[in-house]
Amino acid sequence: MEKKSVFDTIWPWLVWSGQIYSGLRAEQQYLALPEVLPVQSDISQSELEWPGVSVIVPARNEEHNLPTLLDSLVTQNYPLYEVIVVDDASTDQTASIVRSYEGDSVRLISSDGPPPGWTGKNHACWQGASAACHPWLLFVDADTALSPVILCSVLSYVREHDLKAMSLFTRQRCESFWERVLLPFAYQQYFVGVDARRVNAPTGPALANGQFFLIRRDVYLEVGGHAAQAESVIDDVALATRLKKMGVSPRACRGEALVSVRMYTNLRAISEGFGKNAYLFLRQSPLTGVQTAISTSLAASIVPLLFEGIRKRSPAKVLCALLAYWMQIVGLRSWARRFNVPGFYTLFSPVAALVFLAIALRSMLNVLTGHSLAWKGRKYQGNSRKGVRYRLPRQWIMDMGRAILFKHPRSIVQDSVLAVRALPHSPQISGTEHLPAHGSFVLVANHYQRFDLWIGWSGALLIDTVAQQRAIPVHVVTTDRARIGRFTVPGTRWLIDRVAAVWDLIPVTPPAIAHRKSEKTHYTLLRVIRRIKRSDGQSVCILLMPEGDEGNTDGLIDAMPESGRALYALSRLGIPLVPAAVWEEGDRLHASIGKPFSLATLPSTLTAQELDVQARAEVMQQIALLLPSALRGTYRRKLHGTLG
Repeated sequence: MEKKSVFDTIWPWLVWSGQIYSGLRAEQQYLALPEVLPVQSDISQSELEWPGVSVIVPARNEEHNLPTLLDSLVTQNYPLYEVIVVDDASTDQTASIVRSYEGDSVRLISSDGPPPGWTGKNHACWQGASAACHPWLLFVDADTALSPVILCSVLSYVREHDLKAMSLFTRQRCESFWERVLLPFAYQQYFVGVDARRVNAPTGPALANGQFFLIRRDVYLEVGGHAAQAESVIDDVALATRLKKMGVSPRACRGEALVSVRMYTNLRAISEGFGKNAYLFLRQSPLTGVQTAISTSLAASIVPLLFEGIRKRSPAKVLCALLAYWMQIVGLRSWARRFNVPGFYTLFSPVAALVFLAIALRSMLNVLTGHSLAWKGRKYQGNSRKGVRYRLPRQWIMDMGRAILFKHPRSIVQDSVLAVRALPHSPQISGTEHLPAHGSFVLVANHYQRFDLWIGWSGALLIDTVAQQRAIPVHVVTTDRARIGRFTVPGTRWLIDRVAAVWDLIPVTPPAIAHRKSEKTHYTLLRVIRRIKRSDGQSVCILLMPEGDEGNTDGLIDAMPESGRALYALSRLGIPLVPAAVWEEGDRLHASIGKPFSLATLPSTLTAQELDVQARAEVMQQIALLLPSALRGTYRRKLHGTLG
C-alpha cells in the first residue's frame, strides 16, 4: 500500500480553505477602503471657493477610447478646470480627435516619445504636469469614463479630509469573454494581498491606481513627480510609495460610482497588461505580492486536485476539489456583480486562475532573464539595472558557507575589503577626514537596499572605509531575521544567528516583531555598551542603521522606535556618533562621512518617549544632510529651507 506524504494529506484541505480565505479577505479589504460617492455641489458659489484642476491624460494610440473620455470631461459640473492630453507619439488619429475638442478647454501637447530612461506614460504625465497651471493635478487614463460630478465629488472629499493626494479604484467595463472571465478574478486576487488599514495609514505599504490619481501640484513637484521614477513600469505604486516615504499618505478609495474603465479588450491585451506588472509588483510590494501569488496558486490547484482525486480514486480529494470550486465561485460573485458581469462567467474561475498563473510565471522569467516587456508597441526592460551586477567570488561563497555551517569565526573587515574589490566599479568616498582618529565611535548610516543590491554591499563599503583609516574592530548591529512585512521568512533566524556568530554581529529584534517591547532594545544597548567597554580597553566601531531592515533606495524613513534612546545613552557615555550615507549614482556606489555629533545636549526634562522621538529625528537629519536631495525621503521636507 502506497504511503501518503504529509503534503499529500494537507494539500486538498489547503486548496479548499484557501478559497474560503481568499474570497472573504478580498471582499473585506476592498470594502474597507473608503468610498467616494457622487456629490451634487452648488457651482453657483464663487469660483474662488473651488481650487482649479488640471486634468492630464497620457494617450498613445487611443483613438477608440478618447471620445468617450473627452465627452465626459467637457461636461463636468465644475467651475475651474483644464484638460491636457499628451499625445505620446501616436500613429493613429489620437491628435486629430483631441484637436476637435480644443474649443472646450482641452489642450493638446504633442510628444515625440520618451527619451532614454523613461517609460512612455511617465514621460507623458511629466510633460502634462509641467504644462499645468492649476493647483491640483488629476492623472486619468484614456480608457476611462467619468461621471459629470466627479471633479466636484473628489475635490469635496479631499478638502473635507484635508488630503494632499488620493486615487480611486474604478468599475471595470467588461464586454468580451476573456474580460468577463479574467478581470473579476484578477481584482479579487489582487485584494487578497491588500491590507486596507495599513495602505491608508501614515506608515506601511502604499497603494494607488494610476487610472485616476489626484494630487496637489506643489506636493507632486516637491517629490519629483513622475520624473523621479522615470523607468518604473508600475508608475502608480511607485509614485504612491515615494509620497509615503516623504511623509504624504495618498488615500486609496473606491470610486466605482464615479468612474469606469475598459482596460483591455482581448486576451492578448490582458496578457501584456498584467504581464508587464505582475513580477515587478511582487518586487515593489513583496508582502502583497506574495499573498496574491499564494492565493492564485491555490486557486489554480483546483483542476490538478480534481484530476488527482479521479486518477487515484480518492473521494476525499474529489470532494475537496468540488468544495473549493464552489467556494471560488461564491467568492467571485460579488466581483462579477461589481463589474456588471453575468454570474455564468464565474464558472470559468479555474481557467482564470491557470491563465493568471501562466502570466505571472512568464512575467517573472522575462524580468529575471533580462527580456523586455512589451506595452503599447514599445519594449521596456523589467530590470532597469541589468548591467549592474553585484557578485562575490564563488570561492568566497563556498568558504563562507562552511563557516556558517560550523560557526567558524571570520573577520568582517577582511571580508568587507574583499567585497569592495568585487564591486563592478570603484566606489566614490568622501568625508573620511571626519572619522575619529582615536577612541570608540558609532557609525550611523542609512539602510540602502533594493532588489538586486543586498544591504551587505552598503555595510561592506562603510566597514572598508573605516578600515582604510584605522585598524579598529567593527561590530554591526543587525536584524535577527529576514521579513516580508511582519512575517518572518522561515529559516532566516537560524541563518542570521549563524552569520552573527561568524562575524561577531549584534542581532536585534525588529520593532515590528517586538511590538515595541523596550526591554529588547535595552538588552541590545547593553550588548553594544559591553562591546565598547572592552576589558582590554581597545577601541571599537559600532555600525548601526537606525532605519532597521525597512530602509530602501527610495529615500530615508523614520528610525526604529527606541533607537533614539539607545543612541542618546551612548552619547551620554561620551561616545561620538558619526553620520554616514550610501547611495548609487549611475552604476557606482557612493559613500559620504559627516562630522561627529552628540545627542547629550538634548534637554534632560524630556519624557522617555519625547527623548526617543527627538533623538531619532536628529540622527536621521544628520544622515539626510549627506544624501542627494531626492534620497532624503521624509526628511527632505523637514529640512526644507535649511539645506543647500
